Amino acid sequence: MGRLAKIQVRYDEPFWQERGLSGAVFECGDLAFWLFDGSKPTDSLATIVGFIGGKHLDVWHSLSSDEREKRFIEILVNNFGQKSREVRYVHETDWTVQPWTGGAPVTFMPTGLLSSAGSALREPAGRIHFAGTEAAPMWSGYIEGALRAGKIAAADVLGRLV
Repeated sequence: MGRLAKIQVRYDEPFWQERGLSGAVFECGDLAFWLFDGSKPTDSLATIVGFIGGKHLDVWHSLSSDEREKRFIEILVNNFGQKSREVRYVHETDWTVQPWTGGAPVTFMPTGLLSSAGSALREPAGRIHFAGTEAAPMWSGYIEGALRAGKIAAADVLGRLV
């Protein structure tokens, strides 16, 4: 597993969309974040979600909770403007301290791994078929991927029985 923390900042409205911005940013620096619009149509508040990991997470952990929130808001201001300061709610999930994740919500596969060896995750070994989340052709690492991989493996098994 990788090492990640996730920060969610909630707003009254998705003001970045009104400016024609997608909410997707890769912020580089001592705190490198992947940011995206995590708003859902059924939510009453709009959301920007950020992930930080690896050596950048070490820098993140060296800051107090208040310093982390302030730094994250400044990153949002730099990317989306002053309305980013009008925060309703901030929530941080540090997956390195969650007992059942081991560091992150998904596995980490370095660049080139799936293109060079990804088929090995899906190929049957004789009569044994693999259907774990990492075997999914999309949404690898998530329950959505596990369900897709399970359907594919079930169809493969059924196809071999016919």
